[in-house]
Amino acid sequence: NQFKRNVVTSICALSLSINTGSSCFMKRFILP
Repeated sequence: NQFKRNVVTSICALSLSINTGSSCFMKRFILP
């Protein structure tokens, strides 16, 4: 679970450059 979260964070960080990170981070905080 922790590893999965790290991967999601990396993907979110990449998405941030494409200006879609905000929604990605929102999903990350909503998901356990």
